[in-house]
Amino acid sequence: MAGFTPKKPKTSGPPGKQLRDPAYAIPDDYVGRTGLSWIHRWGLSKGMPVVSEPREPKALADAFAAILRRQ
Repeated sequence: MAGFTPKKPKTSGPPGKQLRDPAYAIPDDYVGRTGLSWIHRWGLSKGMPVVSEPREPKALADAFAAILRRQ
């Protein structure tokens, strides 16, 4: 990756155009302690259940916990 430079900057378009997307008109009524993503918030507003994200493998969680204990 050293020396890699993109040929053209990536842009996602003007903010005004993006905010006209109907998804931004969906109410966000969630109030709670969980930091939900917008996709989950929009789903809740439409009456859909929140499906939990998959957890990391136990071996990875254990390795991370071991690193934290060493600090």
